[in-house]
Parts: sequence; structure tokens; C-alpha cells
Amino acid sequence: MFKRIWLALLVSIGCFVGVSSQANASSCAPPQPVKQELESSSIVFKGKATEVKKGGLTVFQVEEAWKGVKSTVVELYDNGWDPYTPGNEYLVFGGERDGGLRTNLCGRSGLWDQAREDAMKKENLQSTVFSPGSAPVIAKSVERTGTQSMGVVVAGAVIVLLALAAVSIVLWRNMRRGAD
Repeated sequence: MFKRIWLALLVSIGCFVGVSSQANASSCAPPQPVKQELESSSIVFKGKATEVKKGGLTVFQVEEAWKGVKSTVVELYDNGWDPYTPGNEYLVFGGERDGGLRTNLCGRSGLWDQAREDAMKKENLQSTVFSPGSAPVIAKSVERTGTQSMGVVVAGAVIVLLALAAVSIVLWRNMRRGAD
């Protein structure tokens, strides 16, 4: 009987540990076409990263904008996957998420190069070219949050283990009393 309890305990733990509430991919699917990415973004611009602050907040000097930009300076958070480097020019697709402006994950944002320039020109999109001196668009201050699902899994595993241990102890004591 005691062996069965331990076997049930091990099977339960194996099932619980093997189940995850969230899947994390380590790569992205091919990006959407430019028009779809533009439609799903609230801010689209070409700019130079001038400063990277705590938490991935990046300051951009905007050179050209296609959507959502009204000034020469924009601050937005990177997506946590592709950090920005000061001094480089980028094409940025982003939106309001988690209380601040953020780069779209797995989108078309990236270093400004001939391919990105050609993709934007191919769509024949209306853009605004900026001259320095306009008021900045500032991202709301938010703290970057880590993955919280792992904490839930660990807490759940601890609760299940404690419950199974308590049941095992009670059953073991009952078996010993019955044998006496």
C-alpha cells in the first residue's frame, strides 16, 4: 500500500511538472507584410537611437514618421528580445502595451538598411520628415515585468507536494494503526 502511495505521488508530480501554462518560443515567424504591420502599430518611424536607459527605455531622434509621431524625440521600450544600440538608425513599429510605448515583438522593427527602406518605399506610404526642435513624445514610466507564470507553477508544485505529503503521512499512520 505504501509503495502505491509513493507511486501515485511520483506520477502526480511528473504530470504537474510536465504541464506548463505558457509556451515560450525562441524564434519568430516571418514578419507580416509592411501594410499589416503598419495597421497593427500605433507608432511607426525611422530614427536614431541616442540613449538607452534603465529597463530598455530607448530615446530616439526621429527623422521620418509614418504613423503616430508628432515630434522629433520619442522614448519607447524595446521588446526585450532586440535591444537598441545608441548611434544606430532603426525602423521602429510599436504600440501602447503594459502602460508604455513598446516595440512590436517579432515585427519588422530593426536596423535601417536598404531592404527596410525599399519595403517602405514600395508601399508608397505618406510620411512626415522632421526637423529638430519639436516637443518630445514620452513613454509612460513602467517597470519591465518578468515572466510570472514560473512563480505560479512553483507555488502550485509546492502546494501539491505538501498536500500529497500530508495525505501520505495520514495514510501511513492509519496503516500502522491497523497493523497493530
